[in-house]
Amino acid sequence: MGDFDDSMNIRDDRMSLEHILQRLRELNETLSEQADSAQRRNVIGHATGILMERYAIGAEEAHALLVTTSNRSHSTLGHVAATLVTSGQLRGLDGRRTGPAG
Repeated sequence: MGDFDDSMNIRDDRMSLEHILQRLRELNETLSEQADSAQRRNVIGHATGILMERYAIGAEEAHALLVTTSNRSHSTLGHVAATLVTSGQLRGLDGRRTGPAG
């Protein structure tokens, strides 16, 4: 019976390892999603700051401007924010492009 018990232990160990590996994959995916989410929030915050400075408006109004632009351009808020941060342009606001003066 020793061989039978050994094979059962090996099979149990393998199942435990497979379960641990699956759990690690799930945790890695969750961490990756959280990192992506934090990055998007950071970009949206940066874009909000740009609009606050550019138009001398408060944070709520700047965020609302991003949301309005997102809705009108049928783009995600993250995409609108990233475009503003990288190009300085806010596209989709009443069909106009707005950028820094000058």
